[in-house]
This record gives sequence, structure tokens and C-alpha cells, in this order.
Amino acid sequence: MKEPQDRCSVGLSLLPLPVFVYHPKTLAILDVNAAAVERYGYTFEQFSSMSLHDVRPPGERRRHRRGLPRGPLQHHTAHGQTLLVETIVTEASHAGRRAGAMIVVDVSERSRLEALLEEAECALREAEARLRDLEGKDARPRTGRAAMERRVDALLAERGEDVFVLFVLLDGLDIVSDTIGYSVSDRLVEEAEGLLRDVAGERMAVGEWRYGQFVVSGCATAHDVDDVVARVESALRAPMQHHYRNKHVGIRIGVASPAAGSQAEDLIRQASLAAHHGAGNGSVVGRFEPGMEAGLRSRLALEHALHLGIEGGELGFYVQPIVDAHTERVISAEVLVRWNTPTHGVLTPASFIEMAETTGLIVPIGEYVLNETCALAKECERLHIDVPIAMNVSARELTSKTFLSDVRNTMAHHAVQPSQLIFELTESALMSDVPAASKMLSDLRDTGLRIAIDDFGTGYSSLSRLKHIDFDILKIDCSFVQDYARSAMDRAIVESATALGKNVGLEVVAEGVETVEQADALRAAGVTAMQGFYFARPMPRAEFLRSFDTTRDIA
Repeated sequence: MKEPQDRCSVGLSLLPLPVFVYHPKTLAILDVNAAAVERYGYTFEQFSSMSLHDVRPPGERRRHRRGLPRGPLQHHTAHGQTLLVETIVTEASHAGRRAGAMIVVDVSERSRLEALLEEAECALREAEARLRDLEGKDARPRTGRAAMERRVDALLAERGEDVFVLFVLLDGLDIVSDTIGYSVSDRLVEEAEGLLRDVAGERMAVGEWRYGQFVVSGCATAHDVDDVVARVESALRAPMQHHYRNKHVGIRIGVASPAAGSQAEDLIRQASLAAHHGAGNGSVVGRFEPGMEAGLRSRLALEHALHLGIEGGELGFYVQPIVDAHTERVISAEVLVRWNTPTHGVLTPASFIEMAETTGLIVPIGEYVLNETCALAKECERLHIDVPIAMNVSARELTSKTFLSDVRNTMAHHAVQPSQLIFELTESALMSDVPAASKMLSDLRDTGLRIAIDDFGTGYSSLSRLKHIDFDILKIDCSFVQDYARSAMDRAIVESATALGKNVGLEVVAEGVETVEQADALRAAGVTAMQGFYFARPMPRAEFLRSFDTTRDIA
């Protein structure tokens, strides 16, 4: 690149991925690397008169004038080709001044994504270390990936089956970086590495694999490995739940032991798989099993299909009415997203939402649901149907700096009043960051929106923390409703939630009502509203609208 002291010259310019250096306020393109010229088809001179908006489709440019979009997005080349890409954004310098750098990864070919991201982030870390050196700062020492692989291979040659590898990753750094800043997440990473080195001592090696991901290797019996895992978890748990403005950063630990003929690359990859698999099952620690690799391939295939499905318009939604407990009149309705796949039919959120949240695909899904919810609310107004529409909001959306403005803009676009909408959030989403959630919900309620806590009783939150959240509706999870008649504990939970709601003026909704016996018992317990198959199954939009008056003009 042009300036030898700029970051691009010390790492990013050598990437086989397109790199854009841009002005942080205007998004004007200041420089690009050779890969950008080759992939997009513009010359260096043409790029110098463009901004990052100019590689977006024309219909999307106005939408993102105020900043860079997040999640999978489309880029257009000079030859008219459409690329589905993800981006990695970081700070850079250009001509001695602060700038932004955007690394572009073409995710149209899912099989190459992981390798490309690894290469990009590795180069980024190396560039950051070299930049600190150029600025006169000492880069913190680390054992590189190649050195770690050599050490593990040497241990395998010397000790064979006594070798173990732990893959330790910090979960939630992206939320810390987005909401507080990269300097805070950097301090977390440095603190974690120091703690791991304290645990490892002289007998084990620690190396940073990728940002916020570490490899620990050594020799031990199976019993001793369990002890090492316990000490690592104990050492990291408290500081990773550090009160960095109450941002919770979790940990995941994967464990792998060698089989005959294993190499370092195999063991580290297997430990990484185990860490991700354990987290998917709700456990901090995961141990590698052969079937995990097939599971990962299936997950990657599903993720790739969801990428394409979002871009290809495969998302749809159903609507489920919520009725007054006594009159059984429809008083509101909930929008439920569906994925209309070409190969597996219609999938419910249980099949893909968790994966969407961990990959960031929940962002474009949330945009789609918000837009469709507002459109449905406007259609209800046109047809004089006085029924507010509820939609689910994810933890990632709740902590997004742009969420409030996105909501306001979408409501304005559809000319929808806030009183026509209800936002539903789970306890877990609220508890991930209580101060930020409280501030966001307060701002949303100030606009006139109503807030519901969904799946109440399943999120392991304490009432002492929940009392700091302003909300209007309490939705009791269906798991307590299903066994209400047989379980004294479930009855106690439902009746306590109902009493709580009555005492503080909340609407209490029982979810998952499937029988007349359940409806009668819940009505007697004092719930104010009910939702479930007994009253109505989720239905297409047009059917929902027709259910109010079949003589209306419904599109």
C-alpha cells in the first residue's frame, strides 16, 4: 500500500481477501489492496473516488447512509456480479491519521469461510502487534500457532497418549467490543491469558490461537486432565464474569486426547469442536467425540443454507392470537418467524434461532421480523382491527447501539403508532446485561411501546435483578402450564407469578394452553390472558386477518 507506516503495509495488504481503508466518518475509500481490485473489478483510481456505499446495491445505499451495516450483506462488482459477504472491521491508519479498515469475506462458498476468517484474524492480530511496535509500545508476548503445533507434535512423539489439548475461548467479546469498546475486550483477553499461564506453570504451554481463543497443552493422566480443566474453569470464571459495566463474558473449554496417528492439527481442531459442542449443550466443558465432526458439517451446511435463505426471501411468518382469559376475545397477537426451506419444508425457530444468534444471522432476521410486524400492525389499523402485534427481540438486538433508531425508523416508514406494538424478550436476554437492557427498555417504553417478558420462570433470573426492568406483560412459560394440574410446584409457580402480576399491575399471559381443563384452571388461578393451540394455532397472515371479519378486503 502507499504508506509504509500504515497498518495495511504490515499485514492487511498481503491478505488474499479484499481490504478497504476508509475515512471513519464519511466512509470515503482511502486505499485498497490488490485483492480488492481483482475481486471487484475497479481500478485503484476508480476506488479513490468512491465510498463504501458505492459497492452496495443501489436500493440498499440510502438505508445504510449513517454507518456500516451489520451481518451478511450484498456487494456489487464493476461487472454487475452480486457477492454475499461478511466483513471484519477494525481501526487502521492512513497517511499518519486514524482510519477504518474493512476486510471482506465472500461467504457464498461456505466451505472456505472458516479458513478465510482464521487467516484474516491472524493477519489482523499480527498487524496490531506490529503497529504497537511502530508506536513504541511493547506487544504482549505470545506463543504463536505454528509454535504451539510444533510443541504438541513434539509431545505426541515423546509421550503419545499421555498428551492432552484444551481449547479455551471467551464467549461474548463481540458484545463487549460493540457496546463498550475494543480496549475493554483487549484487557479481558490479556487478563485471561495471564490467568491461563498461571495455571499452566512450567509443565504446560499456553498459546493464543485466535482473538480470545487459547490452546493449553501438556501431558497428564485422565484424572489429572480433569483437575487441569477444573483449575482453568475456576481461574477464569470469576474474572470473565467481571463487572465491566455488568457485561457477562462466558467461557468454553474443549478437551481432546490423541488416538493412534494423531497430529497437533487434529487435536487442536477436535478440542475446538468440543468447546463449541459443549456450549451448544449448555455446558462450559465439552469433550471431543468422533460424531462431533459430522455434527459440525451439518451445522455449517444449515448455516450456509440460512445465509442463502435470508437473501433469497425464504423467511415467512405466522400469527398466533392471544385471548382475554374470561371473554376469550382476541386482545393481541404474536408474530412467529418461519423458514420455508426448499429441502426440509417449513422450519420453526427451534430449528435455527439459536444458531442464528451465535453466528450473527439474528440481525437480518430481526430486521425482517420488525418490518413485517410493523406492516401487519398497519394492515390491522386499515381494517379497524384493534389488536396490538407482538414480536420477539434477541439479546443481540437489545444491546445494539442502533436498535432504538432502527425501531423508530421502521415504525415511521410504516406510519405505525408505538401502541400498536409489543416487544417480547426472554429473561435470559434481559439478564445478559441488566443495566443496558434496562436503559434500552426504558427508552422503548418512552416511545409508547409495551414490553413483555417471555418464557417467565425459565431464565434463572432473580427477582432482585428483574425489578430493575420496566415491563408491562408477564408471559408464563408453557412448561409450567402443561403440568399445572399434576404438579404442585408448577401450580405454585403459576399462582405466584399471577399474584406478582396482579400486585404490580401487570398483564399475565399463560402460554401453551392446549385443553379446556388447563384453560379453566388457569382462569381460576387469576391469569388475565392465554395463548395456545386450544384457542388458535399459529396461522398465515391472511387467515389471521380474515378471522376477524370474512367480509373485509384482505390482501
